[in-house]
Amino acid sequence: ALHCPLGLATFACGALTWLLTLLRDRPAARATLGEISWGVVALTAVLFVVVGALDGAGGIAAGRALFAWSAHVPHPLSALTVGFAGAVASNAINNLPVALSLGESLHASPVPDLASAAALVGVNVGPNATLHGSLATLLWLRIVRRAEIAVSPWAFLRVGALCAVPALAAALLAL
Repeated sequence: ALHCPLGLATFACGALTWLLTLLRDRPAARATLGEISWGVVALTAVLFVVVGALDGAGGIAAGRALFAWSAHVPHPLSALTVGFAGAVASNAINNLPVALSLGESLHASPVPDLASAAALVGVNVGPNATLHGSLATLLWLRIVRRAEIAVSPWAFLRVGALCAVPALAAALLAL
C-alpha cells in the first residue's frame, strides 16, 4: 500500500520499536541488541538479495507459467502440483525468497484462488522438511543450539519429511 520495499518497511518498524524501547527502558534496549542473532539478520538480508536474483533468473516467469498451467488442470492435481512445487523450491532455497517471488507472480497475472492458496500452503508447510527450508526453522535451530541440543540435518530431514510431506498433501487435498 505504501509502495516501498518490504525490507525497508520491516527495518523501519523494527528500528522504531527499538527506539521507543530505548526511551522507556535503556537497559532493556541495550540487552535486546545483545540478544539479536546478527548472523540470522545477515542471512535474511541475503535472502532478499536472492529474491532479486530469482526474479532476474526468471522466477516470476516460472511462477506465472505454473499458475497459468494450474488453471487448466483439475483440482487435486493442480493444488498438489502448485503446493509441492512451492515446497520443493522452499526446501531448496528458503521459503522467504520463494514466497516473495511467488507473490510477485500472483500480482503479475490473474491466478485462480485455488492456485494462490496452494502456493501459500506449499511455501509455509513444505519447508518444514529441511533445516534451511524456512527462516522460522533457522531461528528455532539457533535457539536449540544455544541450549546445546544437537540436531543433525539428516535427522531433521527424516522427521521433517515424514511429517511435512503427508501434512502438506492433506492440506492441499483439503483445499
